[in-house]
Amino acid sequence: MADPEAILDALAAGLSVEKAAKRFHAPIAEVRKILRDEVERCRDGEHMREVWTLADRRLAAVELKFYNKALEGDGDPQSAIVFVKTSDRRATLAGANMPQNHVLQVVSTPPEAKSSTRQIREALDNVLGITSRERELEDKELYSDDMLTADEQAELDQLRAVREAKREAEREAQGKQDFGPAKPH
Repeated sequence: MADPEAILDALAAGLSVEKAAKRFHAPIAEVRKILRDEVERCRDGEHMREVWTLADRRLAAVELKFYNKALEGDGDPQSAIVFVKTSDRRATLAGANMPQNHVLQVVSTPPEAKSSTRQIREALDNVLGITSRERELEDKELYSDDMLTADEQAELDQLRAVREAKREAEREAQGKQDFGPAKPH
């Protein structure tokens, strides 16, 4: 079996799977399997954390070296630039300095347009004082294959009674207003 690292390096350098198989005297299927295994390994979050940890350690060493060089004597501007770029790269790697061009904008989907039937129903419910919960329970009672539970039926009866009591109180108040005692002329 050919060295997987050498095959991967050849593929990374631009060799096709077929040419890599020919160069390393390996079957094409074996080269594809080596590549597939590497893809799976790289998809693994644990592997990526290992790679980033090692990259961060290397960058930290470079950062420290150029930081000290930048401060020596009168200061070395080129070392300061390397230090700043290395520091920026470490921050980006850690997610603390995410470039603006990679920011995703999350857009919520617009609400579904209501049918005219639904609009009329909601208008009538509003006029009649039917709450959304009462409507939900009534729809379940009338249109669902599931029956209302005893608690839901009791809740629906209560909502209807409260609504009816409000309407009765409004009618009484309206009646007293319309047919109150006659005013002297």
